[in-house]
Amino acid sequence: MKSRLLWLSALVILTIGVARAPEVQAAQKEDLRRLFGKYDANRDSRLSEHEFIGEKAGSSRAKARKQFRKLDEDGDSWLTLPEFTRPGHN
Repeated sequence: MKSRLLWLSALVILTIGVARAPEVQAAQKEDLRRLFGKYDANRDSRLSEHEFIGEKAGSSRAKARKQFRKLDEDGDSWLTLPEFTRPGHN
């Protein structure tokens, strides 16, 4: 249940994008940094698709896979912190 809530909160933040006000943007980026750290199970400072998707099933898994590929700007099958926290991924 906790991982589902974390994933949903990340999806909401990533879907609405990072707000334009600098103080809000900084707070949202910090939330995303913490979330990135929770997903980074092996602490290698990058997320694999498996780490990002986790234990989701069905349509949630498909949505997470689509979001992962959208965030993976360089197509290397890894998400870095800058890719994960970049504004405008909506």
